[in-house]
Amino acid sequence: MNTELLDYQLIRTLQERVADQLTVSRQQRKATSLPDLQALDEEQLALSLIEAQVKTYMHAELTAGRDLPDASHDRRLADAVFASMYLAGELQELLEDELVEDIDINGADEVWVTYADERRTVRSRPVAGSDADLIDMI
Repeated sequence: MNTELLDYQLIRTLQERVADQLTVSRQQRKATSLPDLQALDEEQLALSLIEAQVKTYMHAELTAGRDLPDASHDRRLADAVFASMYLAGELQELLEDELVEDIDINGADEVWVTYADERRTVRSRPVAGSDADLIDMI
């Protein structure tokens, strides 16, 4: 699990842009009497839109003269946007870890994870930018 924190406000902004684009796509399909996309097809479209939004953001950062994060940042950002839209957000990585036995969340930045190995219970990274973001995610 990468411990570098992502900008939750950026994730939310990108998510909103992609959601807006998906809404426009649905409206266009309806206006031209095309059937709605199946769930998996819409997820594929969302993935393409997410990738485009992340590239646009990274290009804008570079153009503005800001340093780009490490090479994995854009992938993590795209994954986080997808997870926030279709999965359990930042919790998804923990939920998919077969060694995780228990997750205790006492707020966005107080997360305790119990593993089935020698690590036992450890404090984990925040799973949301704020308690309000955590409530929205849940």
